[in-house]
Amino acid sequence: MAITNQSEEIVSVYLEESKQAILNRLYPFADMENVIECKGLPKRYEPLCVRLTVYLINKRGVEGQLLHMENGIHRHYESADVPESMLSEVTPYVGIL
Repeated sequence: MAITNQSEEIVSVYLEESKQAILNRLYPFADMENVIECKGLPKRYEPLCVRLTVYLINKRGVEGQLLHMENGIHRHYESADVPESMLSEVTPYVGIL
């Protein structure tokens, strides 16, 4: 299967969405613009970012599906967005308020 510029753009968009979801969980009380500029995504969360991206791409077109059964195939999604079970791998960083 050939990779087109459109495919690269789609992957890039989903990678960015995955990165944002991880950063939002990692720094729940931070100004995200500063976090992205100063810290970026920690290296240890890069594999999770890739897994989230694959998950989101695989759900493309059926984002909100909660249950689908057809010819012995059953699909049920935890959420229409990034699943909580995947984000549970991220340990939030919280400083002293």
